Amino acid sequence: MDQETKLQLCTAIADIIRDYRNLNLDVAHVEKWINQFNIDEQEIVLRGSLHLFERLYFPESVFDEFVCSVKEFFTSNSIEDYSLLDCQKNGSSQKKLNSKFIYKNGNYEINEDKRNIVYLDDFIFTGNRIENDIKNLFQCNELFGVTDKHTIYIATLGYFSYGKYKLEESLREIAREMNRNVLFSYCSCPKYRFVNHPNKLNEADVFCISSAILENNQDIKEFLEDDLIGRQDLRTRDDNNSQIAFNGFPWRDDFERILIKHGIEIIQRCQQHSQCLKPLGYGSFPPGFGATVFTYRNCPNNAPLVYWWGSLEETDNPAMQWYPLLPRQTYES
Repeated sequence: MDQETKLQLCTAIADIIRDYRNLNLDVAHVEKWINQFNIDEQEIVLRGSLHLFERLYFPESVFDEFVCSVKEFFTSNSIEDYSLLDCQKNGSSQKKLNSKFIYKNGNYEINEDKRNIVYLDDFIFTGNRIENDIKNLFQCNELFGVTDKHTIYIATLGYFSYGKYKLEESLREIAREMNRNVLFSYCSCPKYRFVNHPNKLNEADVFCISSAILENNQDIKEFLEDDLIGRQDLRTRDDNNSQIAFNGFPWRDDFERILIKHGIEIIQRCQQHSQCLKPLGYGSFPPGFGATVFTYRNCPNNAPLVYWWGSLEETDNPAMQWYPLLPRQTYES
């Protein structure tokens, strides 16, 4: 890759992510990030990242449209029949989406005991946060869904299919165990419904690993096999039939190999870390969740580590000596 091509790719990425967390990220920022990769890796990483950002980086305008579209799923047009939930224990995405929803749609009440309750969030990844929030809601409100039937609308811009599937199962079980008469209704934009079921990895819209890459890269294979001791077999894909995230991208194998390789290097610099920290982002099994969506507000921690891990400032901590493209705002900050 010549310098002119590199500059063009960095500029295109900077133009897309410039509004990220109001950090005004520029071309120099993108160049500093990409220069951490080997020279022969840089073009694939830049082209792969640009391919994703052009499709799956969501600016604020997308969420403005989303909160307006949610009402299309409601069975009643009366504001009095609905209440918004403000119950997230981690993060601030729900508060901001509630504010947008009220600004666009009218003065809906929050946390009131209505027959129809709306839980707003950006995406369903694993579904764990929504599950915990709803369970906590039931525990804190002993009458919710007991004397009257309630409908809870889980309204998200999009979802990952396996996370939604597991969430549906868990919420049905929680309602049954706690004897709550609740109907769960799932609302999302059809074009942002992503495949990540373990049995459909050839169609997956998440970063994963191909069987060819696993067999031809001993360091990656050894790292992932060590992580799998006593657990289920590592699932791989044999083809690229992604219809959204990687559709039309010819270098997916190499792109994922590079991101996994550098993610492993980041983890190996950490003296102590969560068992859920994986090269492709937080997840319950190797090589990580591999999220492919990014928003103007934050980068999910289940996206590949190379995008969000580390520090913008120089540090003596070896674990943080990676310069992130999309530095995360943590739940505590």
